[in-house]
Amino acid sequence: MVPGVFLSHFGLSPGTSAILQNILVAHGLLNQEILWLTRTTLTPAHFHFGQNRFQNSSFYFMKTKRIWLAAITIVLNSCLITTTLFFTSSCSSRNQQPVYNGKTLIEWLDDAVTNETILKIGDNEMLVTPTVTNYSYEAIRKIGTNAIPFLLKEISESGELQKKVDGGDNSYKTRLRLNKISLAFEILGSIAKPAVPELVQLLNNSNNFGFAAFALTQTDPQTAVVVLAQALTNNNIQTRIEAVHDLSVVASSANIALAVPNLIQCLKYQSSESDLHLLKYFTANTLGDIHARPDIAVPALLETLTNKSDAGEIRMASVRALGQFGNAAISAVPVLEQMTNNFPNSKGLEMVMTALEQIQSPSP
Repeated sequence: MVPGVFLSHFGLSPGTSAILQNILVAHGLLNQEILWLTRTTLTPAHFHFGQNRFQNSSFYFMKTKRIWLAAITIVLNSCLITTTLFFTSSCSSRNQQPVYNGKTLIEWLDDAVTNETILKIGDNEMLVTPTVTNYSYEAIRKIGTNAIPFLLKEISESGELQKKVDGGDNSYKTRLRLNKISLAFEILGSIAKPAVPELVQLLNNSNNFGFAAFALTQTDPQTAVVVLAQALTNNNIQTRIEAVHDLSVVASSANIALAVPNLIQCLKYQSSESDLHLLKYFTANTLGDIHARPDIAVPALLETLTNKSDAGEIRMASVRALGQFGNAAISAVPVLEQMTNNFPNSKGLEMVMTALEQIQSPSP
């Protein structure tokens, strides 16, 4: 029903009246009798009813006026609280970040990434070659372990961000945010070592594996080797691909030999999964990058090289890897020399010749 003279007196719309009345009831400022009167168009009979309750109409108007003023005050206060909560929420992301010299971690990372290059590979684009300015680098290191809670939260959300990218959201902002997560751990290095236990836990979620694994390689390379070697046996092929790639990142800073047996299993793995060729391709390259355990790695690479069921790019990755073993891959020379006689293209022939030169060159 349309409220009576009280609403016209205060200029309130029916919708506003309903809201105010609900607030008054909730705060115990309005009883059912007054609520009935305010929701009814007043007539002389109503005034007569009101006189029985309030003795006279002037008292009735004064009391009702006070009630509506109280309601308006409550609404205004409610609006103020709501507005405050809104701005608090909008600033919460900033407040959760550590601050150094008046700038948040993300703002320092914004300054750190001074030269982003978009590299196009097939249909995909990726952000590469960030250049870190010295001052930003030092500021982020000053933030130190205070950055860990925020960065771990970012990694826990990285899977959802990556899904957006994989789903077609190639916005520069999304890709740059993902890149900053990795960049922060790269800058912090061993300073972020207290994050290791939780990073290991984050590896259990395949959606977050890539960023958690890279962060681990930057903070504690040897722990990363142990964990990544185990990940090479994971049933999820994407997890294995990520593990293979990240093992190459720590090749120069950790004892990676313990991962070689599992890498060889990846190289020999057979399935109908669409990403199998990527797993084998990256595995062959990683075996070459780390050039450890030639006693078992070289025979495995030779087997792949001579297996015509493997794609040409996988076999050529094996050629490159054998060359990186140097003299330790001397047993591959006969097979490589035979390949020079009937190689289908000049680029491939050049790779074979380079591998032979690396293998046959005198040891330094």
